[in-house]
Amino acid sequence: MTDNEIDDVRALTDACNVISSAVDGIKKAFGAPGDYGYSSPSGEALFRLYRENLILLDAADRCRATLASVKGAA
Repeated sequence: MTDNEIDDVRALTDACNVISSAVDGIKKAFGAPGDYGYSSPSGEALFRLYRENLILLDAADRCRATLASVKGAA
């Protein structure tokens, strides 16, 4: 992995963390999707946002693992 690619992975991981933090703020402000009804537009939107945030966090974890393996191999 080149230095530029490593920098890109770090930037992507940082962006994931910023977005996830923003989603946490939304969750604190708006609560659970069920508070609005899962089939309502608001409940459905919150559910999808929270679900996608979990996927984003998983991707950030995989990026960190990749960086750790690259660092360990160096």
